[in-house]
Amino acid sequence: MRAGNEIGIRDDFDENRVRKAQREFESAESKIDSTLKASNNRSAKNDNMRFVDAQRAIERSTKAVFELMEVNYPSEHTIDPRSQDARNLLHAISDAVNDIEYWVQNEGIQNNDELKRMHTEEVARMLFLCYMFGDMYEIASYGIDKEDIRLQANDFIQFSEYEYAVEYALVALRISDAVIDSIATGQLPYTDPRTGSGPLEGRSAVDGRHYGVTLSGHNFDPVAEYRREL
Repeated sequence: MRAGNEIGIRDDFDENRVRKAQREFESAESKIDSTLKASNNRSAKNDNMRFVDAQRAIERSTKAVFELMEVNYPSEHTIDPRSQDARNLLHAISDAVNDIEYWVQNEGIQNNDELKRMHTEEVARMLFLCYMFGDMYEIASYGIDKEDIRLQANDFIQFSEYEYAVEYALVALRISDAVIDSIATGQLPYTDPRTGSGPLEGRSAVDGRHYGVTLSGHNFDPVAEYRREL
């Protein structure tokens, strides 16, 4: 998942955990890839399904980190950051940071506590996105179906809502990417030049308005730009 010189999984880390995480991550990639490519077809009125694809990308990105850390997670589309499962994940991430090598002079990190804070805050951010967008899955998929009123989801979910979801799907992808990378390899992912405030941002080389996305007129595969096989 890191561009440039490849660094493998550290010797004391179970590769099966990485494989399971990567399967979820690649599922997230396929969802965002599908929704971005569909953005070129504006004749089809299916913004609600592209919204759902973006939501599933957030969900799968989040569950990839659960798989990496071997922490149980619910089968539902949404995960409350306050739930026991989510708190177990945050504790596991904090503990795993102890095995990450870093250089204070290069990353601006003051101590190990700061590194823990950076990781746990970003994973909590991803959990929040999963919680927020996961709660919309049912209505985005099936619309409003009540006795007194029936509306299909594509009647009220428009391109602006879909665009919003895609932007945050890429945020979740990049956080998941960086967490899997740093914990599995034991080293922080680097960007040159650095574009974020820590190891969990600034991951993609894709150009664009927000985290590498320009929803109309792009002619590249955005997923391939920041994919790296561990």
